[in-house]
Amino acid sequence: MSPRPASIWLAAVVAVTLAACTTSDEGAPTPSQGSTAATPASAAGSGAAANPPGDCDGAVPSDDLPDGPLADQPAEGEPLPSVLVQSLDDCTPVDTASWVGEPLVVNFWASWCGPCRAEMPDLAEAAEVYDGRVRFVGVTFMDKPVDSRAFLDEFPVPYDTFVDANGQDLFRAIEARGTPATVLVDADGAVVFRHAGQISADALAEAISDHLDVDA
Repeated sequence: MSPRPASIWLAAVVAVTLAACTTSDEGAPTPSQGSTAATPASAAGSGAAANPPGDCDGAVPSDDLPDGPLADQPAEGEPLPSVLVQSLDDCTPVDTASWVGEPLVVNFWASWCGPCRAEMPDLAEAAEVYDGRVRFVGVTFMDKPVDSRAFLDEFPVPYDTFVDANGQDLFRAIEARGTPATVLVDADGAVVFRHAGQISADALAEAISDHLDVDA
């Protein structure tokens, strides 16, 4: 007795499904060798990042954000916390401990922050003035990476920017206050100064001279 037409159709569907997809050791489906489905790397080229822009850890809302006085806070030389952040460019993870070794300015900002918008040109100019003597890094605070990138398209800076883990892990660990916030770290990795709120070019130059011993 020959198979029923419905049985033949079902067998064909199963065969096609098995041919199109295999399962990895972890149990997750992966394209078979013959598949032409694009992956992030194949779509963007062999040099593409494993996590394309947009996949960085985004901001996580919190009802318990750090607060405190909006006054300058000379620090007691606490070490720069070791926290994993991600490059805003390609989401590559970076340990902040790798920043130690040269005078450092860490600026926390967000696309939704008006004072951040006002101070960014001064920070960009200062980074050029101190190029090769003081390193500048930007760290986004409670912001979506896509919004942060759009902000930098409008206000470009000549230094690297990173996404804070969970939107605020480094901000908390370094005991920053307010947004924006600017923190100075000496070449030995000690946090030597904190400033909450917008910082002017003159105030930044004075802080760098006083706390990092580098003149403009």
